[in-house]
Amino acid sequence: MVAAFGLGGPAGAYAALCVVRRIGIGPSVVTGFLGFGLPLLLVPLAQGPGPLVIAALVAAQLGAGCGVAVLDISANSYLVAVIPETLRSRVMGVVQTANFGVRPIGAVLAGTLGTALGLRPTLWIGTVSAVLSALWVVASGLPRVREFPEAPGSSL
Repeated sequence: MVAAFGLGGPAGAYAALCVVRRIGIGPSVVTGFLGFGLPLLLVPLAQGPGPLVIAALVAAQLGAGCGVAVLDISANSYLVAVIPETLRSRVMGVVQTANFGVRPIGAVLAGTLGTALGLRPTLWIGTVSAVLSALWVVASGLPRVREFPEAPGSSL
């Protein structure tokens, strides 16, 4: 099932340019957030005969892998376009620290919730939270950005 996530990545990477060209860079970031989170809703829904559960979990991982590739490519491309070159390494360092730094906290929180509430309720909390994470981007001005901005400092 983890391998399905890995297979979704190249598919999303291939699709990312087409998505950005068709709907614009800002909507592509939102699409990436939703493309990552929505397939994961299949995880807490997966129940029944073994083959059905496996198919749902593989589909969730494949879709999430595809969505996260669209998200990473479009979001990072946008950041590279708007962050001045002199600040890029510092800003991207902070972005990566925030991205990877919260994962251990999430793992401990998920384990605590899983113990207190049970596996399925915790999976619902996690997957619904992943879908709702798109709201902070939707609330920003980014969805209205269709084209990459001019490179910082290029108007000088």
